[in-house]
Amino acid sequence: MTCRPCSEPCYGTIYTAKQRNPDPERPLVVEVNASDIGVGAVLSLHTGERGALRPIAYFSRKLSPAEQNYDIGDQELLSMKLAVKEWRHWLEGAQQTFTMYTDHKNLEYLQTTKRLNA
Repeated sequence: MTCRPCSEPCYGTIYTAKQRNPDPERPLVVEVNASDIGVGAVLSLHTGERGALRPIAYFSRKLSPAEQNYDIGDQELLSMKLAVKEWRHWLEGAQQTFTMYTDHKNLEYLQTTKRLNA
């Protein structure tokens, strides 16, 4: 791969963030996000070093035309569902619970909001 000099520090950081298998005794973190065209997620492991996280796996997928019509809250929920499905084998086997982060504020009210069935 040929890199321009100004981008070499960035590539070096990405290349040194080595992925590793999760330690079942350490808590896992799933971070998800959605945009108009796709969803993505990162599965990370708490390293125990002042809250530092170590990436374990990445996931992304382009949204179908129908999924692109979802409102942003539903797209964020879809990204959560897909991430859990992708890493189910690690999340179910973990001895600790996992934490999931999303940047969509409306999802805080998901459990208390009543859905209209009309």
